[in-house]
Amino acid sequence: MKIILASASPRRRDMLNIFNVPFSRMSADIDEKEQLIEGRINTFEELAIFNAVEKARKVAEKLNENPEREETLILSADTLVVMDNKVYPKPRDKEDAMRILKTLSGREHAVITGIAVLKYPEKLLFSDVEITSVKFRDLTDEEIEWYIATEEPLDKAGAYGLQGYGAILLDGIRGDYLNVVGLPLKNLYFLLQKAGYNLLNGNGIKSK
Repeated sequence: MKIILASASPRRRDMLNIFNVPFSRMSADIDEKEQLIEGRINTFEELAIFNAVEKARKVAEKLNENPEREETLILSADTLVVMDNKVYPKPRDKEDAMRILKTLSGREHAVITGIAVLKYPEKLLFSDVEITSVKFRDLTDEEIEWYIATEEPLDKAGAYGLQGYGAILLDGIRGDYLNVVGLPLKNLYFLLQKAGYNLLNGNGIKSK
């Protein structure tokens, strides 16, 4: 069984590599939703799952072009940084990163990751969501300017990454740290089990 990670994120790639399971990557360019849609997407948890599922389905559409249609598990994820009922996506530029980090400074926010496993070609779908609370210290302008100068915030939701220089921003965390990095591995482990795939022993043993 093939595995495809529907993400260009080097962080998600490195995290999945922990299990020593062969996989390929395929980008899934979708119009990621950043706002709730009344009557359709009513919570940010639903929004994160919606985006993750759309990414998996996008890759499945690409696989339809291959006449062999080999059995494949498509893994996808979407991470939202949420505070005061608002999503803080990847910053548009350094000025936007400054605005976001000043807003998050000294306060607690939620990191919500929706993950999806799509079993292809059967199109069986399994999904889950993880929520972690993160609190920043009261950041000085000098600290924020220094951090932005590293350019680390520019490709990350919420304009930060705790696995890098952004670790100095942290005051506290409640929940799954790996979720903040972008891929809650325990959730993925159980979803893969439901799809008939076991990550134990790092060699992708099929579940019986």
